Amino acid sequence: MFYVYSILIPLLILGLNYLVMDKPFSFERFIHLLFKALPHLFGYILLLYYLNAEHDVDVTWAPITLITFLIPLAISVIILKLFFWIKKRKSIV
Repeated sequence: MFYVYSILIPLLILGLNYLVMDKPFSFERFIHLLFKALPHLFGYILLLYYLNAEHDVDVTWAPITLITFLIPLAISVIILKLFFWIKKRKSIV
């Protein structure tokens, strides 16, 4: 079940965001997709942590694994989003 909680469900969240949003045909749109999915992924981690603390679901390492990989990904996505925002702003001016 560890792989379901730590790999399959986050990929499902990203897939649902892909289906709901415009399709990313460029790298900038892909970063935008990841940026919009970050709150959902962090909410999923908090839900897993809460369920683990209440002993409803036994997923001891899944929240820690997700946090370990999501924090560097989130920092990278935010930096790239800022870069593209500044680049777009400079091209307008």
